[in-house]
Amino acid sequence: MNHTESSYLLRLPSQISEIRKIEEFLYSLSIISQLEKEKVHTLLLCIIEAFTNAVNHGIDYHPNQVVDIIIKLLDDTTLSISIINEGPIFSLEKAKEKAKVSKEGNEGGRGILLMDYFSDTLQVSSDNKNTTVTMTFSL
Repeated sequence: MNHTESSYLLRLPSQISEIRKIEEFLYSLSIISQLEKEKVHTLLLCIIEAFTNAVNHGIDYHPNQVVDIIIKLLDDTTLSISIINEGPIFSLEKAKEKAKVSKEGNEGGRGILLMDYFSDTLQVSSDNKNTTVTMTFSL
C-alpha cells in the first residue's frame, strides 16, 4: 500500500482470494474513518464488484497479473476509485445492456449495474494494454 497526501494504492494478484485484503485496505484509510458506515459499505461493495470483474473477465484468473486499486480524495467532497487491470478492451455500454437483458437466475452482470447505481459517475477507459474502471462518489 502506498500513500501520498490524497492518493492510496493497493496492488493485488489477480486472484479472487485477495478480496479480503480490499476490506483491510479500505478500513486502513484515514479518509474512510470520517465517513458514515453506510457510505463505507457502498464503497466496499463497488470496489469488490470492480475487482471481481477485473479478475473474472479482465484477466481470467491469471495469477501472474495484477489489479491496481487507486483511491483518491479529489477534494473535500469527492472520492475517486479506479480499478486497473491488464484485461482486454471492454465496453461499458455493452456490459450495461447485457446485464439489463440477462435472464433471471443468470449468473453475473449485476455488478456493473450496482457500480453504476451507487457511484456518482462510472467510466471505463480501455485499450489494448489496460482497462480502467473509475467511479466517483460524493462524500
